[in-house]
Amino acid sequence: MLDVWAVVYEPDYRLPDPSQVETLYDEALTRFKLEDKDGDHVYSVKYAPSKSGVYRVVVYARDEQGALGRPRAMSFGEVTRSVYLPVIVK
Repeated sequence: MLDVWAVVYEPDYRLPDPSQVETLYDEALTRFKLEDKDGDHVYSVKYAPSKSGVYRVVVYARDEQGALGRPRAMSFGEVTRSVYLPVIVK
């Protein structure tokens, strides 16, 4: 069984000051376990944002042998700056 979870960084999240904390583990972050409800290898969870702004989500996965995959990050919400996409020429 694959273990998949997400960590949500809300729009007002700020990195803790390393000189003020003993550990960088932040209890205030929202965490979700993603589930594959129908066996199609698509993992999901329902989440309703409570604040306006840009959210950053990092998704993690661990396989049956305990190997951790490379985390994938994405953002969603209000974007207040221009986004430049790469040009792909065939």
